[in-house]
Formats: sequence, C-alpha cells, structure tokens
Amino acid sequence: LGREQVLVGNGGDELLFNLALAWGGPGRTFLNLPPTFSVYDANARLTNTTVANVPRLPDFSIDEDAVLARVAEGDIDYLVVNETEVARLAGVDDWRSMPLRDLLARVRDRYRCGCVVATLGGEGSAGLKGETFWQIPPVRVEVVDTSGAGDAFLSAMVVNLVWGKDIQEACRWAGTFASYTTTTRGTIPSYPTLEEYRTWLSGQADQN
Repeated sequence: LGREQVLVGNGGDELLFNLALAWGGPGRTFLNLPPTFSVYDANARLTNTTVANVPRLPDFSIDEDAVLARVAEGDIDYLVVNETEVARLAGVDDWRSMPLRDLLARVRDRYRCGCVVATLGGEGSAGLKGETFWQIPPVRVEVVDTSGAGDAFLSAMVVNLVWGKDIQEACRWAGTFASYTTTTRGTIPSYPTLEEYRTWLSGQADQN
C-alpha cells in the first residue's frame, strides 16, 4: 500500500470518532442497528448527530423492512444502490423493465431522497437529483475480477464530492475508478494509489 492509502489513529475508537467528525454533526442523521458496537452511538451523540435506532431481529440479523421504512422518512441526501437494489426499491423485477429515469424517480419519490445514484454493473451508472437526470456509459476494460468495484465507486464518489465536484462529475470519475479496479484480482490489492490511477487514466486517454 502507498502512504496515501493508510489512515493512522490512536486505536480504532479514534478513527471512528474522526469519521463522525467528518460526516456527522447538527442536521445529520446516523442510522444505528442495535445491538451493535456502542461507540457508534456514543460518537454520534458527541458530535451532535441525530441517532435513528432500528433494532435488529431476534437472530441479530438486520430488519430490512424496518430499515427501508426508516429510510422512507425522507432525510437522506444521497442514496447509492446497485442494479438489483434499485429494482427492489422501485418494486420491479428488473431495472430494465421501465425507463431508467422513471425508475430512479420512483425510488426518489418513494424514499424522499435528495439524490439517487444507481450503479448498473457493466452498463455504467445513472443518477437523478431533483429533475436532473444523467446516465454515464461504462468504461470498457478487460475485466479480471469485479469484487469490490461497488465499494470503489461509492468511496470515489464521496471523495469527489468532498473535493467540491458536482454529483455528475463525481459519478463519472467514480465509474472510471471502479472500472480500473476490475482489471486486477482481489479487493484491497485492486485499489490503486491516486498517482497510479492518474497514470492509468492518462494511458486510457492516449488510447482513445
């Protein structure tokens, strides 16, 4: 790993608190699924983050219906789902069964989200924020292993939003980054440093 891929903290609790400082605070809501690690709830309260508790089922699995019901209360800025999840949330068997913009609009309205982004596997991604719809085609690469590509997309999208990019550009960057990770076997080993990624991206531009 490169040094830019390492986050150092004085124990795991400190790292979790730093995440709460970065993403929590007044006006933010933390979805907690007790029983779970008590530090999550404590850090949220220390940062004046609202805590929404959705208890687990008796076998300690996540109560998916209760989570979706809580999500539908409408205090979500960004909802990012894959092609299977977006179909389920929209109440259809397949995401291709209706126009993509209408599909995302249904999810947005049903769960009162500010923005819905759907990753579509080999078909790229799409999003809807307000009435602005976009669809980003996939980057064609020689796929070796798709493990971790969804996590790569989400993390890259969030980083680009932090950098100040708009959501469409963030999704475009994230899609390309996720495509890169599928060219190497494994999850963590497939995540490049920023320098490695930019070098690869430059090579892709030269090929085109």
